[in-house]
Amino acid sequence: APLILKNGHIIGTVCVIDTQKRNLTYEQKLGLKIISKQVVDQIEKSSLHRDLVFALNNMSDQKNSFQKLHGQLTGLINHLDSGIIASNDENEILFANHAFLEMTRSDLLIQLRGKNIFKIWDEFDFFLPAHENFALISKNIIDQKKGTKNEMFHLMDGRVIARNHIPLFFDQKYSGFIWVFTDLTHQKKADDLIE
Repeated sequence: APLILKNGHIIGTVCVIDTQKRNLTYEQKLGLKIISKQVVDQIEKSSLHRDLVFALNNMSDQKNSFQKLHGQLTGLINHLDSGIIASNDENEILFANHAFLEMTRSDLLIQLRGKNIFKIWDEFDFFLPAHENFALISKNIIDQKKGTKNEMFHLMDGRVIARNHIPLFFDQKYSGFIWVFTDLTHQKKADDLIE
């Protein structure tokens, strides 16, 4: 009886060898076909199992690579001088780096995650000038889903901050924003002295 895979490939036969020539009965031929099918099923299950193990190992390797990359990017972002906030398409904060927390003189990192971006402006209104205008500008930026560059504003404590907005799109679908805050106070003071 031939060993025929589901894809039609014939990979061998099941046969019975004897020292004498014999004729097989219908039941014996049927038995060989049943054995042939069981052998093919075992081969395909083994192959499927092997493919599944390979795929799972590959997924595990990819997950480990992703986790390593995530750790490296998080470390990099946390060591930037600019404050960074990442928000999703629901305007919830996913990430805020250490520079942002220092810039806002906040220890709210744990409390920021998952919070609506507009709520944090309320919490930081102690240093934002014209707070309602700042929040309105932020909302307009998000609604338009367009990036802006070097939006300058003066904090109530005298610092000068540039804010950049980078919209994130994955597969042409809006996924959130990266907000970059850079303290330009020293540069602004130097520029003022030169003038």
